[in-house]
Amino acid sequence: SLNYSFKSNIDIAISSGYVEAISIDGLSENYSNTALDLRYHFFRKKWGSSIEINKTEWLVSETSLLSNDKVGLGFTLYSKTKYNPYISFKNYFFEDDSNQEIFTFGGMKQVNQYIMHWGLNIWLDDNSIEISKDNASFFVGTGIEFF
Repeated sequence: SLNYSFKSNIDIAISSGYVEAISIDGLSENYSNTALDLRYHFFRKKWGSSIEINKTEWLVSETSLLSNDKVGLGFTLYSKTKYNPYISFKNYFFEDDSNQEIFTFGGMKQVNQYIMHWGLNIWLDDNSIEISKDNASFFVGTGIEFF
């Protein structure tokens, strides 16, 4: 992932990833994706917020049943305290007219040029907002600031 922040409170990010998925039948399939994010920040003294639009495209084999190309809209509210805690809501719209809503609770810390990012994603469905192994995931990420 490459991110760039402009002085005009706009961020742009380009990312790419690769996944090998194995089905219940033991068949494996390779997927790669590319995403483009555009975000605008509203800064205040002790907190900030942002609105985001995202476009993700997945490259899969022609025989695949998966079609996860999506456009996402999101809102994030964050604190400018020691660990920068935040809450985020994103709604992704897929090509088949379905959608997926995700709440994320997390934090971020920067020490010199090193960045640490962690959080909990909770996927919502139409029936419930339960936190279980089937609709939640924890993540940890690191990064380096070059400029």
